[in-house]
Amino acid sequence: MTTKISNVLTDHINKIAFEALSEISVDTLYAQRTAHTSYYWFVAIKHLLAKIKSLPDNLTEFGKKILMDIASGTQSLNPFPNCFKNIVERLDKRKIKSTVTDIRNDFCIGKKTINAIKFQFFETWLRSHGNLKSQAGDVIDKIVKPVISDGACRSLILQNKDFYMDLINTAGDDAYELKKSLRNLIQKDSDPQLVKFVNSIDSVPEVETA
Repeated sequence: MTTKISNVLTDHINKIAFEALSEISVDTLYAQRTAHTSYYWFVAIKHLLAKIKSLPDNLTEFGKKILMDIASGTQSLNPFPNCFKNIVERLDKRKIKSTVTDIRNDFCIGKKTINAIKFQFFETWLRSHGNLKSQAGDVIDKIVKPVISDGACRSLILQNKDFYMDLINTAGDDAYELKKSLRNLIQKDSDPQLVKFVNSIDSVPEVETA
């Protein structure tokens, strides 16, 4: 068999497999998620993702469910299965904006609780697709303030300092407690980037002394 014929045959088989995968219900995939290392379609997904340009609708919806599970804590990020990671990384950002907004809302109303690992995972998603300024006060109080003492989270914030400076200033008085925490932090951590960030925020309160 020539290489050309072999490639045509492989492409045809992949096409048939992809079409079959597209017909698997989201509920079926989700019900089998704990068997991600052995369930046939998850094993197939590993190979098929490298061959397709965009996710079929059922994998997009499955990916959304995984994002919600990560936010609630029912899906661990340590470790995060490679199969799920590959699906999430391939999600069309235009199709998941409402899901990211729902996750933001759940954090803001306390339905889900942020932690350092979740913040590191969701930071880019929330910053890029979560419309955080529309709820700046709650975002600062429920998403940023709880993780500000974590070095890795703080590094992400400093890497995107202009965005977070604007968010903090938009939050106004609702950012008061965060500003106090930041002032306390720079007494312990003299990182020039952190000091510059804190000093750039409008109306940062002085540290209260006993």
